[in-house]
Amino acid sequence: PLSTMLALPLAFHQHGSLPTAASYSMSTLAAVAVGLPFLLPLAFSGRLGLSFWAAYGLGCAWLVPAYFIHKAVMKRLSPGG
Repeated sequence: PLSTMLALPLAFHQHGSLPTAASYSMSTLAAVAVGLPFLLPLAFSGRLGLSFWAAYGLGCAWLVPAYFIHKAVMKRLSPGG
């Protein structure tokens, strides 16, 4: 959250455009929502009987489809998408 709070006004200052800042905000929102599954294996590692590295590896593996989901969501949300 802190990095986004810093990046949004900097992006707005650089581009001087609310639509650009809004697009950045939507991208960040989609990335956070799609990236949350990375944390699930770690959060539930005890219940799943996973070691740290197994949970971390599983979370990393989930980032691959998450990237493509983020890309598809942003394409649909972008103007003309």
